[in-house]
Amino acid sequence: MILLDIKCTKCNALLTLDNWTVGARKQFKKYCNSCSNQISTQWKKDNPEKVKLQKNNWTKNNKDKVKQHKANLSLETIKKHRLKSSYNLSIEDFYAMYEESNKSCSICNKPLEIHTQNKSIMACVDHDHVTGKVRGILCNGCNRGIGFLQDSPTLLNKAAEYLFKYKET
Repeated sequence: MILLDIKCTKCNALLTLDNWTVGARKQFKKYCNSCSNQISTQWKKDNPEKVKLQKNNWTKNNKDKVKQHKANLSLETIKKHRLKSSYNLSIEDFYAMYEESNKSCSICNKPLEIHTQNKSIMACVDHDHVTGKVRGILCNGCNRGIGFLQDSPTLLNKAAEYLFKYKET
């Protein structure tokens, strides 16, 4: 067996074939796998809008693959991904907040559930829409209510005053 060593044009390391990837033109890339990964990672950091566009285009052009992938995911995996991508919150932090709230809405105290497909009340992560900071766990109704009032304590107080003004005793 003949072993070939190839020199990376970036790090100048002399490496065996298993450290190289064949490119689109069926030729070895000019950088070793390690350097290629570093370059790719840096490009993604420097070009987030292009990365997002590429992901969106891939998703649009591969709807069947995306649908199949989603069908294979568990509810736990989906929840974990949404928490991380939307709120930078780990599943462990979410469960800790859920327990801290006594498994109930922090506003109306209705009991909450996680990962359910029946008509019980789902636990929602409440966050500040300006800072992105997570505030707590609420039921869907309370979370949407303060969202519709633009997270504004002033509007919430005005809404409460309005309700008290017209409340029949």
